[in-house]
Amino acid sequence: YLLDALTKLDGDPQRRRFQEADLQHMLGETYRLANAAPSEALPFYEKAVGLHPQHPTAVISYARALAASRREKEAVSVLQASLRQQPERLDLALQLGNIYQGLGQDQEAVKLYERVIKAKPDDFEAMNQLCWVLATSADPKVRLPGKALPLAQKIAQRHAKNPLALDIVAAAFASAGQFDQAVTHVDRALPLAQQRRDRRLVQELQQRRALYQKGQPFIRKRPS
Repeated sequence: YLLDALTKLDGDPQRRRFQEADLQHMLGETYRLANAAPSEALPFYEKAVGLHPQHPTAVISYARALAASRREKEAVSVLQASLRQQPERLDLALQLGNIYQGLGQDQEAVKLYERVIKAKPDDFEAMNQLCWVLATSADPKVRLPGKALPLAQKIAQRHAKNPLALDIVAAAFASAGQFDQAVTHVDRALPLAQQRRDRRLVQELQQRRALYQKGQPFIRKRPS
């Protein structure tokens, strides 16, 4: 259906270009939702961004697919270029922070998360990601339990039924040496993760719980 629609574009050239960008993005999303390899969706996202560099969603989809294809540096370049053109786009800043975090460049990630929170103090993902990096970074200059803990307490109050949020809260308490609180929050998160049938999160929670019981915080490994 989408490929057929590409052959029926009409109107003025700019309208056609934006329509084609939308269709190319939807083709990429179709592959992604079918659990195809990221490389299958990449050409469509790339074409969408080429046609419409300020597309509201294609840039992030393209960056995510690049990162998932182990082409993180290209993803960084794409997002940086888009942010220069659209500095008000908090979603671009957040995604760039996430990719920097995956690269182990936690100082850059923190700056971007703080930029988002300054503009939007209650942004759920930015608050979670900032707390996570401050609590678990392998970089001692970034790992700051004193800054992570207030964020964790705010997250715990607002998202007490979210197992991912509770995992982050537990990591922050452990980073601050409050291991009993860390175990308590993991114990709250585990049944919620089990209800969601999120096996990966359940396994990670169990592994971190064992660390906290030994009086050890969880520290993320630096990317190889």
